[in-house]
Amino acid sequence: MKRILFSLMLFACLCSAAEVNPLNAVVRVDAMGNIPSFLVPWQSSATSWSGSAVVIEGRRILTNAHNVAWATFITLTKQNDDTPYEAKVQHVSHDNDLALLTAEDERFFDDIVPMALGPTPPPQSSVLVAGYPVGGTSMSLTRGIVSRIEMTFYKQSSKLQLGTQLDAAINSGNSGGPVLFDGKVVGIAFQGLNSSKADGIGYMIPYEVIDQFFKDIKDNRIDGIGTLGFDCAVLVNAGARHYLGMDERQTGVVVWNVDPGTDGSLVKKNDVVLSANGHRITNVGNIMLPDGSLRHWLSIVTLGQIGDVVHLELLRDGKVVKSDVPIRKFHIVVREYEHMPSYVLYNGMVFT
Repeated sequence: MKRILFSLMLFACLCSAAEVNPLNAVVRVDAMGNIPSFLVPWQSSATSWSGSAVVIEGRRILTNAHNVAWATFITLTKQNDDTPYEAKVQHVSHDNDLALLTAEDERFFDDIVPMALGPTPPPQSSVLVAGYPVGGTSMSLTRGIVSRIEMTFYKQSSKLQLGTQLDAAINSGNSGGPVLFDGKVVGIAFQGLNSSKADGIGYMIPYEVIDQFFKDIKDNRIDGIGTLGFDCAVLVNAGARHYLGMDERQTGVVVWNVDPGTDGSLVKKNDVVLSANGHRITNVGNIMLPDGSLRHWLSIVTLGQIGDVVHLELLRDGKVVKSDVPIRKFHIVVREYEHMPSYVLYNGMVFT
């Protein structure tokens, strides 16, 4: 609570000193476009929607990919100016649900101080969620607590990536807004938990994922999240560990499937992955970070870049071997954005 009050006081001091409200950097995103139907692929519906965004250094505007997906026209509105400014998309990563926009009119940035990015705060930290959720037209500030940091299912990409859970509700319109800690942007709000068993739970995209996105776009090409090309299962069963030849000191996860196209000499079915990049893997698939917290070992892969090499230590046929496995793109595409779905009609049946 004290940290939240300090942040608000800091904002007020900056406003009086520079006569520019730092929260001017939090803007509303309005978009309209044609969204296709994947069940009836020859149809699309014209619609409009809104979200939030934050201006960061370099006159870049950071928001969610789902705020601009399928959009044909995008505008930005500041809290102190109801003039809509046309925006263009610079980069979009649907895997990470992040996008960078730019304003066509340079006057948009006249009374905006870009916000700085900061590292993801630890659990139990108090944060502020800023944005333009449904229920009103002015900017909203919501206080929340960082509950946990772990792999989360991203609705936009249907993939697992590192996410941060908050005890603050993330409602429609909040998406793309900054999550603030010590006056810095430490995450981007992007989805809530829709469950009858939970209430008031939201998620933010943490700084580590934002950093991966910025590294990805350096070559002006979006590669997204990669894979090592195999799937693993936990080894909580003592009988399974004994069958695989593990001793009492060894922990890890077992490879149960190797994707087509993966080099069979690098990893094989029934290999036990003992460590990744020097981090020992537990029997449930976690690694321990320097601060003592646990995180799923696949975060090493999803936060890396396509072409990076992950150094694995494997137990194969009772012997410990080392293998350097490159991160590569997924072969299977669940959904492709910005392109209308293709389909074939044959004797009344639709193939897509």
